[in-house]
Amino acid sequence: MTVRSVVLGTLGLLTMGVYGQYVTKYVPGGYELLVRGHLPVSVFGLALFFVMVVNPLLARIHASLRFRAPEIALILAMILAGCGISGAGFMRQMPKALIHPVLMNRTNPGWQEANLMEATPGALLVNEGRYDDDIIENYVSAMGDPGRPIGIGDVPWHAWWRPMLVWGSLFGLFALAMISLSVVVHRQWADRERIRYPLVEFVQEIFREDDDGRQKIFVKRLFWLGMLVPLFIRTVNGIYMWTDGAT
Repeated sequence: MTVRSVVLGTLGLLTMGVYGQYVTKYVPGGYELLVRGHLPVSVFGLALFFVMVVNPLLARIHASLRFRAPEIALILAMILAGCGISGAGFMRQMPKALIHPVLMNRTNPGWQEANLMEATPGALLVNEGRYDDDIIENYVSAMGDPGRPIGIGDVPWHAWWRPMLVWGSLFGLFALAMISLSVVVHRQWADRERIRYPLVEFVQEIFREDDDGRQKIFVKRLFWLGMLVPLFIRTVNGIYMWTDGAT
């Protein structure tokens, strides 16, 4: 772990958090898959480009500038965490879960009779669980004019910051617990039971080097054939969506 890998990983995590939401909401053609799933195309595509093009250029400039495999692996892991936050794993569903109970309590007499909101801590819901047209309805029907995004200052942060802090801290602790548990069981699973990690093996193949410091996988014809075919298909589909398909 180096300072530059942590800095670049943090920048990549933040960028993917914003970029992922932009792609999901505004790019036509289902290109949210670029930042979703266990193998997001944009992340691993950039990893391949970095290993194939950027890292060799850095090595030509000066050997000390070249990123080592553990550094790239850390950056990749942090960016993947950003994809999990921006995609369906968190931000796509979490805001709805914080605001939907407040709306249901407003429109569902059964909820009102059962006093469900009184049994729910206010810190877990938007606006302390209280209904407010400026917050609830504007979220459901969208704020601002059609086709024009609102400014960041227009968001009613006073109603969101507390549940965001509570749930964000809780999910942060969950993530820490999962990482700690992975460290505990890794030796048993990997060394004794020989359980395979497909995604990790894929990354290891990309980073595996020969005696001259070159990635071994890039000299295999089967790799280039397997990469160029889907790359051609995705490129053609992308050009279609941005030209004739978008009109």
